[in-house]
Amino acid sequence: MQTTFTSSLANGITLTCMQAKQFKTSVLSVTMTVPLRKNNGFAAILPHVLLRGTQNHPNMLSLNRELDMLYGARIVPLIRKAGANLAIGFIADVIDERFTPIDLTDKVIDLICELIQKPALENGFLLSEYVESEKQNLIDRIARLKSDTRSYVVRRMREIMYENEPFGLCEYGDIEQIKNINAENLTEYLKQLIDTSPMQIFYCGSVSPNQISDKFKSAFSFKKCNTKPAENIILPPPSEPKYVTETMPVSQGKLAIGLRTNITATDSNYPALMLFSTILGGYTGSRLFKHVREKLSLCYYASCGIDKFTGSMTITSGIENKNAELAQKEILSQIDDMKNGNITEQELIDAKKNILDLLKSMNDSPLTLESYFQSGIMNNISLSLDKLSEQIQQSSLENVIKVGQNIELDTVYFMKGGENI
Repeated sequence: MQTTFTSSLANGITLTCMQAKQFKTSVLSVTMTVPLRKNNGFAAILPHVLLRGTQNHPNMLSLNRELDMLYGARIVPLIRKAGANLAIGFIADVIDERFTPIDLTDKVIDLICELIQKPALENGFLLSEYVESEKQNLIDRIARLKSDTRSYVVRRMREIMYENEPFGLCEYGDIEQIKNINAENLTEYLKQLIDTSPMQIFYCGSVSPNQISDKFKSAFSFKKCNTKPAENIILPPPSEPKYVTETMPVSQGKLAIGLRTNITATDSNYPALMLFSTILGGYTGSRLFKHVREKLSLCYYASCGIDKFTGSMTITSGIENKNAELAQKEILSQIDDMKNGNITEQELIDAKKNILDLLKSMNDSPLTLESYFQSGIMNNISLSLDKLSEQIQQSSLENVIKVGQNIELDTVYFMKGGENI
């Protein structure tokens, strides 16, 4: 088990350290948080441009050689959408300090700080060659979003469901706005980001928290930051649910149903909501799997998940076009049945075991721990896995049924398979 330490290095700079000696690799991330906006392209492109070169390592070849010297350390851009916020920066994994004869973690910290504070410049600006190249890469990335229809159907449903809220915006920005990014305005954006954006630093490995803290204090030129992450404003569902059907050249129809629960991870009822979602469609023993998929054969897959920052519940299913209406009806019928109290003690026991096993397995991966804690911190949520597990165990059947009363249908999106594929 890991011991977690959270401290403030400066106003707006949070450090989370998990001292753990069971991992062969350690993980380190440095991210800056900005509110989700329509011009997210600036945030999405920046880490990729910065990773093209620094003042000491002006190109990718030089950077990669340096990483090779650090026992094959890996640093990759990080773009994380969570609630109303977007975190950008870098995440690194490296052989843990115990297995190397050098202060490897310190050197990786130096390199990450150099990427942010001393990027490769030309006439005082980021290199135009790097900016233009990464602009095209980002445009191509947005264009490819539709190719993974299983994830795109959720993205499209959330665009419709959250059309007036930040959570509905694409974390990669808008193609037309991306085309207007240049070396000058991206350099100005970087300066503004360093001066004003909250920063989250995470480390999981064997090095002591004091050593990590001291190293960052010496490596970073911290500036006073008075801004805070954007708050997640939870709106009520529309007076009437939204039904949208769009035809795409896919062989299999996709159904995405968005519901509002009015419960986020800051709510004491959140563990009960996790159980409701798991019983409904969180694993192979769930209602949707056993009833809609296995018994009625209405879909190829069906699953349910919740977003802990917005309180949204999302149900996705792969179906034949002809089964769309019936599959939707049966899915909503299962929700109503649970809301009416028709949940068995055995369903609750099985759901608890499933969630507790999942939470326990998260302790086996430093990358998973990084994602869990960093996404929480950037939304002002701090909940240990041990505490969450305890709350899951204590949740009663009455609690689970009660949270169901808050769940209301918001959006039904059907991606209909086209005839010409």
